[in-house]
Amino acid sequence: MYFSNENLEKIITMEYGETYQVVSEYYFLENELSFAIEKTCKYNRPLFYDSTAMIANNDTEVFDLEKSEINVDRSYFEKGKLIHKISDGDCGAPFSKDYLLEEEIRIKSKIGLLLKLEK
Repeated sequence: MYFSNENLEKIITMEYGETYQVVSEYYFLENELSFAIEKTCKYNRPLFYDSTAMIANNDTEVFDLEKSEINVDRSYFEKGKLIHKISDGDCGAPFSKDYLLEEEIRIKSKIGLLLKLEK
């Protein structure tokens, strides 16, 4: 967490799993969430998936970071409300209000948990 004169400016999180990693950045303006960017890297196979695992599972691929799928979501907030979202792979149509509300709740819940950890 990054602060400026006791004002929260930014939170960065990094999550790692066997099949993915997520780097999230949350930006605040006057202690209010203004922007979030979430970068997800989904691996082609689990990290431990080597040639032995490939053969054992009758598969044709091993873990290869170069074959990972990367998705970036950008969420824009105004006065605490999610007003716009851009997602890689998106068809370009605006997201429904219900979806934006669900995403707002998800993002704010995650930030709430992170802020509790800070204390």
